[in-house]
Amino acid sequence: KGHGSHKSRDAGMADELDRLVVSYNNAKSKKKDTLYIAALKRYATAHRENNLASMAHFHWASVLHNQDKLAEAREVALQGKNLHPDSPGGKQCHNLIQQIEAKSFQVSTERVWNKPLPKLDVSYRNITRLYFRVVAANWEERLQQRRRRPEWLDDNDRKELLSKEPVKSWSADLPATTDYQQREESLTPPQDLKPGYYYLLASHDEKFGSQNNVVQYTDFWVSDLALITRQQNGTAELGGLVTLAESGK
Repeated sequence: KGHGSHKSRDAGMADELDRLVVSYNNAKSKKKDTLYIAALKRYATAHRENNLASMAHFHWASVLHNQDKLAEAREVALQGKNLHPDSPGGKQCHNLIQQIEAKSFQVSTERVWNKPLPKLDVSYRNITRLYFRVVAANWEERLQQRRRRPEWLDDNDRKELLSKEPVKSWSADLPATTDYQQREESLTPPQDLKPGYYYLLASHDEKFGSQNNVVQYTDFWVSDLALITRQQNGTAELGGLVTLAESGK
């Protein structure tokens, strides 16, 4: 009789949590997030000793995550994970923490580098240092291979670039993203590259390895020249000028 009563109580608690979730998903009120979080918090406190408390923390943290309150969401998920780490809710909390703590970055720059040199614009989170390599490439050779786009890389191309001796390599420290939010920084590129065609490789792993790491490849030219193109209205004719980038001559 006691065992059946225990199972009945667990089923009732599960139903209660399900009703909260369904009610939230169907609600239209502008205050629904606030009301939902308050209800989940009461539920998690009242049923702290039950595995379902961790699932309540996961739903609670998910709302905060959707609101982009990442540090707060991580803290709530961490509490849920620590309550019952091996429960379904505890594992869901763990996965959400991993998502919030995931390292990411994106580097963008101009296609042609000439004076004044463009910046390297970095968008990132959860990393404090980036490593860079500049590797020389042969544009004419890639063009002769009849590639659809000579700058595009396949897996073999990437492996070849990683194996080459870089003409430049350096690292840059980045301010920590303690709030787990995306942050933007502008970095200064090398000043003394010779004219030519290159790939910029970026990695948050110093060894540019393949495990738990992403290597980004960006092609660019170093040139004193600039190309200005124009198309005649209503025609297929394309015209343009090649100029000295610094003077416009």
